[in-house]
Amino acid sequence: MLLKILFYWYINWIFSSRKISKKLKLDLGFMFLAWNNKPDFRTINNFRKNKWELLEEVFVQIVYLASELWLIKFWTFSIDWTNIYANASKYKNIDLEKLQDKINWLFDEADRIDELEDEKYWNNEDNIPDELADIEKQKEAIENS
Repeated sequence: MLLKILFYWYINWIFSSRKISKKLKLDLGFMFLAWNNKPDFRTINNFRKNKWELLEEVFVQIVYLASELWLIKFWTFSIDWTNIYANASKYKNIDLEKLQDKINWLFDEADRIDELEDEKYWNNEDNIPDELADIEKQKEAIENS
């Protein structure tokens, strides 16, 4: 389940574990992909970090297999059955090494974004301000107002 979530989000250029976790609670399509499971951002992040090499290898295989089956083409982009061709030559294929480099970049970008969010939000899943995240601090804020 987590592999499907990560693969779908990374191909849609969303790398934040917190954003993924939030979408899994709000978006019906993503609830379907996750079988209505709602892992928190720590679970998603730990899965990605602990299975880094395996996930990278699986991503390369998925993308390479999809290109071999003509499910994706590296030289075209399709929206609603309309092909928009790039300026680059379609004969210039992406080899396996370049594909691995691109997928490695995806994981590095996800790691960088998660580190930035960890610094900003610490361990707070819903991005609640620190003074409201703790029940004792909430009580103090109510008493002081």
